[in-house]
Amino acid sequence: MSRIFISNPRFDEGRPVTLGTVDEDGLISGYPDYSWHDNQGHNCNGMTSVFRVAIDRCSRLWVMDAGKIGENQVCPPQLLAFDLNSDRLIYRHVVNASNYIATSLFINPVVDVRGEDPNDCSDTFVYVADVSGFGMLIVDVINDRSWRATHNLMYAYPNRGTFTIDGETFDLMDGILGMALSPYSYGQDRFLYFHALASTVENVVRTSVLRNDSLISNSNVNRYAINAFPEERPNQSAAEAMDSNG
Repeated sequence: MSRIFISNPRFDEGRPVTLGTVDEDGLISGYPDYSWHDNQGHNCNGMTSVFRVAIDRCSRLWVMDAGKIGENQVCPPQLLAFDLNSDRLIYRHVVNASNYIATSLFINPVVDVRGEDPNDCSDTFVYVADVSGFGMLIVDVINDRSWRATHNLMYAYPNRGTFTIDGETFDLMDGILGMALSPYSYGQDRFLYFHALASTVENVVRTSVLRNDSLISNSNVNRYAINAFPEERPNQSAAEAMDSNG
């Protein structure tokens, strides 16, 4: 069954759903049902504010709930996974307060399923961009742990923070946003490509660096472990993606 999912971040109160499906008439229904959205920050067991989602090869929908309404952190951020065959919640990870800061805004999950067998979905890591906290959340799903990674290449570039869209010019100092994984081969490392929104530079890091839980005690990634490409794009960019062929 083909479905279209739409997210509706709560930049303010009053939005009835923050994640839904769209039918052929353009009507939005709350996903997985409306009970998950009747919180407006008062029920942290539901969803507060969702920016982006990801679907993996195991038919799981990964939802990063920022826990914010506007600039207010009304609930802890949480990572949710739903089985798309049943629409039932199969995983929830509530982010520890030590892994985010007051300005954090977790928006973009990228899923790294590492099992040799296509049906082996247990060994999974999720990398989440913290666009305004200038960092990354790494979630080790099988062990239900997470840690934070920071690096200067995850920050906004001040001289790239001015945007012009349809004749309108504005400043937006957003950090790490777009992320994409290289194809996976069992037993081999993967590369995570990423960039800040206020930037024209593309960066790359081996996922083995991010999956090293020594970052629990020190979130600063070795300055030489992440590399920037020498050539720059002519303009800023938001999303990025890579298919199974690289």
